[in-house]
Order: sequence, then C-alpha cells, then structure tokens
Amino acid sequence: MSHVTSRTVRLGLIAFAGAASTASAAITWLGGAPSVPDYYQHQLANQGRAVNPDPLPVPAGAVPGGPNYDQTTFWWEGYTDTTGTRRGGGWCATTAWVDAIKYWDDNGYRGLVDRTGQGGAHAGKNWLEQFTYTNGALALTEDATDGGCAWVSSVRSYVRASTVTGTQPGGVDPLIHRYMWKGGSVQSITAAEGNEWKPNANLTGAAAPQFGSMWDTLKFALAQGYTAVIKIGESPNRGPTGEPNNDHWWGNFHVLTMAGLDLANGKGYFADPNDAFRAGANAAGWGVPYAAGDGLPIGAAHYGEYRMSPDWRTFASGPYTGSSIEQVYLMKVPAPGPVTLAGLGGLLLARRRR
Repeated sequence: MSHVTSRTVRLGLIAFAGAASTASAAITWLGGAPSVPDYYQHQLANQGRAVNPDPLPVPAGAVPGGPNYDQTTFWWEGYTDTTGTRRGGGWCATTAWVDAIKYWDDNGYRGLVDRTGQGGAHAGKNWLEQFTYTNGALALTEDATDGGCAWVSSVRSYVRASTVTGTQPGGVDPLIHRYMWKGGSVQSITAAEGNEWKPNANLTGAAAPQFGSMWDTLKFALAQGYTAVIKIGESPNRGPTGEPNNDHWWGNFHVLTMAGLDLANGKGYFADPNDAFRAGANAAGWGVPYAAGDGLPIGAAHYGEYRMSPDWRTFASGPYTGSSIEQVYLMKVPAPGPVTLAGLGGLLLARRRR
C-alpha cells in the first residue's frame, strides 16, 4: 500500500471476514452492473510470497524506461532514497485510479487501458497484460525515474496523453472533483493537485460544503455516473496481536475504488488494490497474484463490503473497521461537447439544491 511501516503482519491476520458478498438486489452498481475491476497492486512486486515479510523486500527488477507488458520483471513498489538505496513502497493509489480509469476505458474512451486497436506491440494482449502496462504507465507518469503512488495531477496528465487524436491534439481533460473531511464538514479541496497523498500536506478547502457527509459524495457519484476513489486513514483499533491499525502493515493511508452502494442498508462496495482472488481460496491476496488464465476480476465476489457508521464516513465492518474516509475524488472522462456540459451541469444542480 502506501507508505510502508516495519510492522510484522501475518497473513492470517488480514482476514477479510465480511468483506465478500453475493450480489443483492439492494446494491446499486456504478453503470448499472458491476463494472469496476479489482486489480492487484502487488502484481509485479513480492512475487510468490505467501506471507507479508518484515521488512518488505524491494523488487529486484530495474525500473524500466517506459511501460510494457512484461509479466516476469518485478519492479513495482520500490523507491530509491537519498543514499541511493532502493527501498519498498506502495502503489495503492496508482492501482485504485487504474480501477477507475478502466471503467472509462469501457465507457467511451477505449485506449486508456485496452490499446488493442492501436495494433503493433499492443495487439493481442490479455486483460492482465493491459493492466500491467497501464499501472506501470500511470506510476511512471507520477515519477518517470522510479514509478510511484499516483495522484490527481498524474491521472490528469495520463488521461490527456491517452486520448490524443488528430482532432483533439491536447487530449481530453477529465473532470476531477476533490473533497476532504475537515473541520467537521466536507470541503472541496482547493490546494494544488499532486500532493494529496502527503500525510502533512496543507490542503485547503472551500468554506461552503456541497455535501453533508462523505457518504453523500458517494451517493452523488453513483447518481451522476462518476467513478469515486477514496482515501482512508489508519484505524485506531488494535488487531488480535495488539498491533495498531487492525494489524495492517500499511501506514498513513490506503486507497479504494467505489464499485456500488447498498443505499437501503448503508453499505459500500469497493475494489481493494491490496487483494486478489477475493472469491477464492487465496482471498487475502498477499503473494498470490492473478494468473494469465484468470478472468477479469469484476463482480460482487471481488469487492469489499463495508457497513458505514452513523457518522457516514467511518467503516463499521470489514478489515478496515475504524478507518475513516478522509478524501473522495470524483472523476468523469467526458465525451466532447454536450456530455461535458451535462456532467458539469449535474454538479452545479446538486450545489443549487444544497
């Protein structure tokens, strides 16, 4: 995930009890049906490990000169410190954004993830290879030297570069609206893009909130057809061994992608970059990456199911119980012309209704 600590974590402690669920008629999915993939942030990192080691090992592969479809070089989730030593890191935000980007690849802008139509080196690639390329490309957009945990400015640059055409030489600028919980209310983030992930970033917000709760932002996303990426903080709860943050190894924050909501029962369904095979024997994910023969991981069985607390921002169930939603990012990749105006109009209409 993001910002690694040196805690020892045992695989059995990352139990996703209550995290998976069968589809229910009460769930409203983004796009009308499960449509957000549950990609795995560790796909090319710490390969073949059944238990998360302490300290986290650094991938052996060198950082490539550009994105590629290679499934054998393990280079994700590392960084080089000021002494030149390569150390472990986390890409949860990168992969959560790719989950959202894939939705837009399937809904109007083929080429953001699936580049088959471009032919040449992009032809004949399966979903896992396409994810590998996209995850690496977005990370290298964030940091061309070492890859990294991507945020809004990099997502915007990536989408623009991936939607360039002869008639749109600058590409398409995605609509991205940023919100945070601050001072007891939901506020728009007005600070410069690119530093939202930093634990001590001095983010500033608008005084008049559009939404009454973080849950309201997610409901708006669902109603207006936005993808929603959320940043959660550490939990104050201790796990079975007494370790902080429910015994999770990640520190500072984690990032998830909304797949749908059960509005009647106050539950959210999110794609979690930290796990693979949610529906199978390897549900905990660590050291068990997806294989080429696996199907695209979309559907209720791949998502985490989380009941919300009365404050409508804190998880009351699942592996992140006690963690609260700190920031929400709504995104659309609009088609030119009227669709763009419609998307903006929906946001303005919601503001007027408040």
